[in-house]
Amino acid sequence: MKAAGTKLRTLTTLFCVLTILVGGAVLTWFQVLAEELEQTSAVAQKTIQKIDTLLDSSRQVANNAHLLLSQPCTAQTRTELERLVVSVPHIRMINLYKNNVLFCSSFDDTSAINRNYAAHTKQELTLIEDKNISPGDTVIVLQTAFPEGMITASFSSQWLIEVLELLSDQRPLTLHIGDKLIQQKAKSTAQDKARHIVEPSQKYPYSVDYPESKAVPLSRYLQQGWLSLLLTLCLALMVGVVLWRHIFHRPSLYENLERAINEGEIVPWYQPVIRSDTGKFYGVEVLARWITPSGEIISPDSFIPLAEESGLIVPLTRKLMALAGDELPALFTTRPQPFHVSFNFTASHIQTPNFIEECRAFLKRFPENSIRLTAEITEREPFEKVNELKETLIFLECHGVTLALDDFGTGYSNLNLLTGLPVGLIKIDKLFVNGISSVKESTKLIDCVIDMAKSLGMKIIVEGVETEYQVAYLTHKQVDYFQGYYFSKPLPVSELAAMVKYTYRIPQLEEISHA
Repeated sequence: MKAAGTKLRTLTTLFCVLTILVGGAVLTWFQVLAEELEQTSAVAQKTIQKIDTLLDSSRQVANNAHLLLSQPCTAQTRTELERLVVSVPHIRMINLYKNNVLFCSSFDDTSAINRNYAAHTKQELTLIEDKNISPGDTVIVLQTAFPEGMITASFSSQWLIEVLELLSDQRPLTLHIGDKLIQQKAKSTAQDKARHIVEPSQKYPYSVDYPESKAVPLSRYLQQGWLSLLLTLCLALMVGVVLWRHIFHRPSLYENLERAINEGEIVPWYQPVIRSDTGKFYGVEVLARWITPSGEIISPDSFIPLAEESGLIVPLTRKLMALAGDELPALFTTRPQPFHVSFNFTASHIQTPNFIEECRAFLKRFPENSIRLTAEITEREPFEKVNELKETLIFLECHGVTLALDDFGTGYSNLNLLTGLPVGLIKIDKLFVNGISSVKESTKLIDCVIDMAKSLGMKIIVEGVETEYQVAYLTHKQVDYFQGYYFSKPLPVSELAAMVKYTYRIPQLEEISHA
């Protein structure tokens, strides 16, 4: 099931990333296409301006030759026409007509002119093939009408081809004059079959068009769209990371625990410690409870081992100390004797550089001498750097911190540690208490532990007492303190206040035996 969930998460993330990449690539394509069409349109307009300029100068030549329409075609007239041709670089020939009949020209062979230019009189602007004067050349003929007749000025289409080549570096431009056209050299491609966008001249009867094809050369696409593609890639990667880590990501137990600590979901609960001689409230052990946003209470057995393995036990304990320092002072200000408050600390936590300051900071939250802070050293990890640990524990003891060995006999402790460390309190684990019954052989193991602790002059807290017989027997063995469900389960601070002044009746073994 977990593998299937991971696979679905992976596929979903990849789908979203690929969707963004494809979408970005398509949008970039249309962006480059729109920019290319816009640039080509601007080039077409500029081309029209250039061609109009050529035609304007041709028309100006016709206007300059206007007076010659009223004169006979003499040598002087032809000389003047030749001068006008030379005055404008692109003009190759000027012809004078009356009643659509050629009567004078800057070129000598009028019969050749008539054979080549027969169609020019039909429209203002004509594109003709020159077969006699300049074979193979295409000629543009501009007609200008006057009351006295008309004048034509012609020039080679090579001028216009050069304009098209010079201005257009993207889509090929085509010049249309009537039903004839002029194209750029080596620009005829498959795009020519696509629909064309037509840009007409506003002054002369011709137009420039270019293909509207959606095709864009890959080189131009990459050159003009690289920034958009890069941003798309960055966006896709960011979305992929967000989806993977925060939306589709299923947090690990470690991540959930770390988040719960940081967001204050793990809170202190307090289990009362009861004096065996009086049944009065002696203090509390601070325990951790994980309360989820839904109100579910998670047992410490589900997360404390993970916290110890991962190293999160240190920040978790610090969080508990801070919260307990906020909650407890109001409950114990009127007690005549110091109140016992204990925390579980790992050896690695105790050996952190700031541990002593953490203990001092906690004690400062309470009125002076109102509590007795007890550091319970858990045996669930081996003791390393024993000499350094011993020095720290001695320093703590000198500053009013009681030292207890938690879960004694179930972990890594041994007699050398017990006698070498300044431990004043032993907590006997529930594992030893569970076996206590009226059967004589059932108490041998716990009897040995109790006798050993007494021989070393240590106080004893027995954890996990749940039955009347256990309490009675342990009272008979003169242990010092009880902790367990027989007296109270761990409580939130709101329920703890009622327990502080409560006195329990401690059953005696003789009473139970007689019963």
